[in-house]
Amino acid sequence: MKKTMLIFALFLVLLNFGTCHGGTYNFNFEDLKDNVIGVELINYNNSNVKKIKNLDNLLSFDFSLMEIIEVLPAEKINAFLEEYSTAYFFEIFNYLDSPNGISLRLFYKNGDFKVVCLETYYVCKFGSDGNVKEFFTIMYQRVLIRIINKYFDTQL
Repeated sequence: MKKTMLIFALFLVLLNFGTCHGGTYNFNFEDLKDNVIGVELINYNNSNVKKIKNLDNLLSFDFSLMEIIEVLPAEKINAFLEEYSTAYFFEIFNYLDSPNGISLRLFYKNGDFKVVCLETYYVCKFGSDGNVKEFFTIMYQRVLIRIINKYFDTQL
């Protein structure tokens, strides 16, 4: 009986550690197609990223830390967005104050842009001035790397 209880307790502990994310989320293709006008692969060179508990501590986008790696050709944008919209993102509960590393940058008609970090699980929408507009408490699914490698010459 003790052995069964010990195995059951161990199972509960492992189950608890395995459920580090909440629900799933994906971006709507029609909304993306109607509003996204450009996509870039960038490197955001921020060696001072910090974990935060309060989303009020998110930092503005510092354009001086960004290097454009590649711009997706206009004729590939809709096909890319269609596949991008199929990638599920998972809700997370650990937040970073800013992006870091290789990231996607999606440009919207209204001047906003979204940064999707591929190394640090950070997704945030900024205004054209770099101020935070919306933070997504999600991380990407690994399939996103395959989609990027399909449409960009730069391979990750």
